[in-house]
Amino acid sequence: MKRYFSDFFDSARSFGSIYLGLNFLMSVLVIVFIIRETTTYQILVVLLLLINIINLLNNRRIAGKQKKSATLFGSIVNEVSQGVYITDEDNRFVYINPGMCEVAGYKEAELLGKKTLDFVTLKDQSNILQKREERKSGYTTSLEADAIRADGSTIPVLVSAKPIVEDGIYKGNVGVITEITSLKMTETEL
Repeated sequence: MKRYFSDFFDSARSFGSIYLGLNFLMSVLVIVFIIRETTTYQILVVLLLLINIINLLNNRRIAGKQKKSATLFGSIVNEVSQGVYITDEDNRFVYINPGMCEVAGYKEAELLGKKTLDFVTLKDQSNILQKREERKSGYTTSLEADAIRADGSTIPVLVSAKPIVEDGIYKGNVGVITEITSLKMTETEL
């Protein structure tokens, strides 16, 4: 019980003037209850009510911070030049960032719901399926492949993907695709 009240007051202090106002209110209520010969039970009920109010305010503050973090994360993912994607358990695209559309040359609507294998050359499909099985076992994988762009041309890409697992069940992947054409040209020159 002592730890609970200690945590409560530590949390409440972060509210500054709200804490001071509630602290003053609690003090006044305790004095009033003592003067009126209120039972300990009634005092505890009021204190618990005030604790719940402070916890509610704290939860709202945390939710606001989480929303700001999600907005920042979304801005970063949408601004990077690499392709960022999320697939479901059937390896169908469920999220595509603008960088992915740029690398692949497709519009978002042309990629969403499609399988990743539809956009790589036949020679790379078995390697991609093998890496997918590794991810189902919980491993993060990387591989090089030739992606098929919307205009039919192929480009070398580096694909790094991590499994999405919820409650021990494989739900899909989150991945990053980087075009490595210039790297391949440099390798060829050496």
